[in-house]
Amino acid sequence: MPLHSVFRRWSLVRHIIGIYNGMTVEFPEPLDLLPGTAVEVVVPEPTVPNDVELLDDDAVDRAVLAALYERGMVASPKPPTGAIDLDWQPIPNPGDPISEDILADRG
Repeated sequence: MPLHSVFRRWSLVRHIIGIYNGMTVEFPEPLDLLPGTAVEVVVPEPTVPNDVELLDDDAVDRAVLAALYERGMVASPKPPTGAIDLDWQPIPNPGDPISEDILADRG
């Protein structure tokens, strides 16, 4: 009997979402299925077009630092190395502190 015929016999269907962990699908609660019960798995297609490059977290961090550097908001486009720079000084910001502007806007 073709598999699609088996599914047409069922009149009740439960929609259960699980998480694929790389080997199996984990469900939020145990399922009361008998061993050998046929199940259907629907895998959603990616919503990102194939020609869009997905960036890892480090690449995103580098892109953000580069954008901040271009705007003069950070002194270097390179991520910090983890060493603490004892001579570090903030970039001077002309004008009042942003907190003063917020308080003035609130009246």
